[in-house]
Amino acid sequence: MSHMIPRMTIGPTLDPHNVSDAIDVLSQRNGFHISDIGISEIPYRRIAE
Repeated sequence: MSHMIPRMTIGPTLDPHNVSDAIDVLSQRNGFHISDIGISEIPYRRIAE
């Protein structure tokens, strides 16, 4: 597997762990590995419409 993307940060989002898992699966299906998937410390806030 290629290590073309060494690090990725997820967020802010409602479910960062689910997004992290999805990115991991998607990257592996496409033949590369992201060795460090981090979660942003910035809190998710909804924007009033």
